[in-house]
Amino acid sequence: MKTLWLRSIQFSVFLLLTALLLSACRSTLTPQKDLHSTLDRFTQALRWGDHGAVASYFVDAQEGKAFIERQREREQINVTAVRVVDVAHGDEGLSAEVTLEIEYYELPSASLRRFDTVQQWRAAGIDNTGQGRWLLETPFPPFPGAD
Repeated sequence: MKTLWLRSIQFSVFLLLTALLLSACRSTLTPQKDLHSTLDRFTQALRWGDHGAVASYFVDAQEGKAFIERQREREQINVTAVRVVDVAHGDEGLSAEVTLEIEYYELPSASLRRFDTVQQWRAAGIDNTGQGRWLLETPFPPFPGAD
């Protein structure tokens, strides 16, 4: 009987330590790591022409709507690649300057064009686990050469 009681306590301690370990792993997320996953989603949406998803990242909802409208007017633009060139963190990791390289072509031409854009991102609603949302503060520039 005493052995059963001792095993029960050992099992309870094991579960408690496992729970603590897992919660400690959760708290190792940082705003910087969250920014990189945000940028992955943002660049994928830009690459695949999901203008609504791209627009959802703007701090200013009006800028998001303007982005969608500009892209609708220039439906002949096709993005072929988006690469994160540089990320410079500032403001204790709660802001970042991000440089993107964007490759695209505009029909009917098949010539590939490339341009870099520098964007300002800011963390919003980051909690003590590093979870929150990163939002784009700068307007998206027009594609060079797009008429």
